[in-house]
Amino acid sequence: MDLGRKVLLLRENRLLRVLPPEEIDRVAGTSPELIVPAGQFIFLTGEPARNIYVLKEGVVVLSRLSQDGKEKEVSRIYAGDLFGELLLAPGLQTRKCQAQAVDDCLICLLTLTDAVAMMMRFPALAVEMLKRMAEKVIESQDEVQRLSFQSTETRVAEALLSLAQSCSGEEQEVSIRVTHESLARMVGASRETVTGILGKLRRQGAINFNYGTVSFNPSFLRARFAAPA
Repeated sequence: MDLGRKVLLLRENRLLRVLPPEEIDRVAGTSPELIVPAGQFIFLTGEPARNIYVLKEGVVVLSRLSQDGKEKEVSRIYAGDLFGELLLAPGLQTRKCQAQAVDDCLICLLTLTDAVAMMMRFPALAVEMLKRMAEKVIESQDEVQRLSFQSTETRVAEALLSLAQSCSGEEQEVSIRVTHESLARMVGASRETVTGILGKLRRQGAINFNYGTVSFNPSFLRARFAAPA
């Protein structure tokens, strides 16, 4: 990729955009890039944690494995965001989750040393990193609440709405690429349970789906599962 395109993508990153232009230019010129085909793992649980990853293009899924091999999706990372930042935690030597490319991905690699040096030189970057980590804590607390108090059907609906929001901010018919298995990992349920729920929602006219694609109107689905006042 040419340098101008690299600079443009870095300036669109939600954290790095607080850096001055000359620092963006430096990162673009010195940080290596990684091209990851769809389906390939970027890192696995237990691997040494050495880099922070800036996602320029594509979608990445972070997930954890239970002792019996069950997979639970932790987060989805979209272009303009970063992941792997937990290596900033003191004493973290290995990855606690695995990262897999959903689409073909273009990633910029930052070493821990470089990331820390930039945050020390540019406090605004450190503040943005703290905001991001606070958001992650809130998301984790919300996930615990969902798993504890919400039905699986409601969790499936909220997962679909979350995916739709990431794809389109418009309140209109959307089609998202997601498999039943991926949804099951997102909501902490079996694939068979999720398939049954999707079938029920289709019979009720709330959604429609073919293999790998679910279509629905976000406003209609949100209204159907709105909590009572």
